[in-house]
Amino acid sequence: KDDYPILAEGIHCASILNDPRFDTRRVVVRAHNVEYNYYRGLMKMEPNPAKKLYFFMESHKLKRFERVVSKASAVAAISESDYNHFSGINSNTIVITPFHQYEECTSTLGKGSYILIHGDLSVNENVKSILWLAKNVVPECDYSFVVAGRNPSSALKKRVARHNNITLVANPTNDEMERLITNSHICLIHSLMPQGFKLKLLHSLHAGRYCLCNSAVIANDRLGELCETANSEAQFIGKINTIMNQEFTIHDLNRRINIIGSLSNSSNAQQLIKLLFPDMAPGIK
Repeated sequence: KDDYPILAEGIHCASILNDPRFDTRRVVVRAHNVEYNYYRGLMKMEPNPAKKLYFFMESHKLKRFERVVSKASAVAAISESDYNHFSGINSNTIVITPFHQYEECTSTLGKGSYILIHGDLSVNENVKSILWLAKNVVPECDYSFVVAGRNPSSALKKRVARHNNITLVANPTNDEMERLITNSHICLIHSLMPQGFKLKLLHSLHAGRYCLCNSAVIANDRLGELCETANSEAQFIGKINTIMNQEFTIHDLNRRINIIGSLSNSSNAQQLIKLLFPDMAPGIK
């Protein structure tokens, strides 16, 4: 009944683009992932046959449905790698990184005493990453590791307990997690799926010191300039041994502030307003 612009929050909310009643409306799709690839990755990680079949079917349906974004007035991709995908479907695509809780970078100078691995410990991808690190990297490092996150299984607790240099923090409060990130020396972020945008990377760069990631975490994103990168066991071990012996300096902090400043909530909001209300912003289609 009105003519207001519409923000479809995720491709799952974009079915109105197939409804002729909205043909004259401005509809912007906020793409959170290349969803069919994300569900395909979940399928590969899932040991339960029924869930594996579900993820396979969802991936297939999402791949067919994804072309609907070609009808959108614009697409707001969440990362540069997603931009490369969606700009091939809709030419009016830009990158708007996630909104987040930080107004400024609060990383502490100096050194921390441990390496933090954090995330949702009920997600298979995160569990498999931790198990890979526990098997291949942790035993070769003479440093303390902290694994922190939501709802770890009893199997994960038992597996982590085999290592004297790993402490597991289950279901930390927001304040506890902030302290863990702030006081760590390295936030180690490993992923088996190069999809979307890792919010824990954004949190770690705003509040922590060094970030050590594999290529799947930072593929095609500018945040990669602020991270140390490793992919093999030997590379992770070598990077950890080097980083744990150096201080996070004012130079490191200023460089980080300069880059992540472009990802501020106010900057993202202004870009989103331009997409929704192009008449207010000359030059934006």
